[in-house]
This record gives sequence, C-alpha cells and structure tokens, in this order.
Amino acid sequence: MNEIYLYTGCLIPTRLPHLERASTFVLDALGVDYERMPGQTCCVEPIGLRSLGVEAWMVGAARILAMAERDGRDLLTLCNGCYMSLSQARMLLMDLDERARVNRVLEPIDLEYGGDVNVWNVAEFVHAMGKRKFKDTVRSPQRRQVALHPGCHMTEAPIMDGFDALSILEDILTWCGAEVVCWGEGMCCGGGLSGVDDRISKAVMDATLTTYRDSGAGTVITPCPFCFIQFDVRGRSLPALFLTQLMALALGADEEAIGLRYHRTR
Repeated sequence: MNEIYLYTGCLIPTRLPHLERASTFVLDALGVDYERMPGQTCCVEPIGLRSLGVEAWMVGAARILAMAERDGRDLLTLCNGCYMSLSQARMLLMDLDERARVNRVLEPIDLEYGGDVNVWNVAEFVHAMGKRKFKDTVRSPQRRQVALHPGCHMTEAPIMDGFDALSILEDILTWCGAEVVCWGEGMCCGGGLSGVDDRISKAVMDATLTTYRDSGAGTVITPCPFCFIQFDVRGRSLPALFLTQLMALALGADEEAIGLRYHRTR
C-alpha cells in the first residue's frame, strides 16, 4: 500500500467539519500515517454534476488521481460521493485510449495519470486494518441497537476484490459494540431528489426512517454525508450518526470532540 492522502472532498469540510474531526480522531487513534491532500478540488459529484458534463467530470477526477500518483500516494475518502466518483473514474481510466485522451487535457498543467492509484473508502480502509487492531483500540463499546444505512453511492461504486459494502459496515458496527437490527440495503434517503421534487424526496426519506424506527433501532448509522444531512436535518425523527462518529465514540472520543452538539436530531 502507498502512503495515504486524506481526501476530504467539499461537503464535509464546508458543511460538516465535525464529521472530519471524528474521522481524523479515528485515524489518529488507529495510528494511521496520513497527510491531508494539498490542492484538492471537488471530485465533481458523480450523479447530478457528472450528468451535466461527463468529460469535465472525468478530467476533474483524473486531475486528483494524477496528483496523488505523482506524490506516490493512495487516496482515502471520507465521503461516499467522492469515493464513487474517484473509483469510477479510476476504473474507466483503465482503458488506455480514454486515459490518453484525458492526459492530453492534463498535459498543459504538467500532470499525467498512469493508472497506479488506489481509492479507499474510510470504512474499507479501517476494515482492512483488521478486527484485532480495531477491537484492541476500543475504549468505550457502543451498546446500542442501530439501523445500518450504507447509501447508494457506496454500494454502487466499483469495488476492490472481496469488498462487500454491507458486510464491511456491519463488521465495523459490531466491532464498535453495536447491534444491527435493520439493514438498509436498497433503502434511499431521498437526497437525490431534494431541490428537484421535495415532496417525493420527503416521502422516500420518511418511508426509510419509518422502516428503521419500526425495526427497533434507536440510531441510524450511515457512511454518507448526504444521507446524514437528510436524516439529521430534514428527517428529524431518528437520531443519526456518521460512521466515523460511532467509531470515534467507541475509540474513546467524547461527544464534544466529535460535534454531537451540532446535530439537529438527538
């Protein structure tokens, strides 16, 4: 494995900086050697923005991949959307003709992508460190019943060999001491329709949250900041935690350190 650049994206540092704090607490507690990626820009969100200009999306993502490759780093993402965008671009750029086309665009800024960068989701990365490493670091097991909401970006992203999003997330929640009572495979937060048709967006979100509440879950856990905003800010019926917030609590962080006071639903 190469050294790691932490790629924070744009949504978390601008709207949810407490989720970045929880994430760096986890990485520090686990002894991960990382550096925040310098000069990072938006991954170009892989659903709405990508649909407005696929070529611009590809070049934007390739620029980020090329910068990491130039510096001998792999990318560690905190956001499911960033993970989907960069990992899909990485997969498509395995095509040598497509890579050559994109590199012609990158040439004036002295960048070239050669296809030698891995893109990690934070859940995948922590899971790869192993159960023993994580459980040996747990200080405060989180004995709570939870609903696991993976989000669509993570489950739709190209996956590395042996990477099953739902099982990896369930493993991590179990290592934290939680009991998963509802698995949200195929469930949607409705966020993709927010601002397009708010009535349908709310109906989709409400149906998902009703399923989770009816299962007996007291908290919904998601690795997606878009889903987190939907549930915490708009849903207001079931407390939500970002995945790394739960991990941080299990690893000994206090509520103030990971920004629980900024949550709308508690």
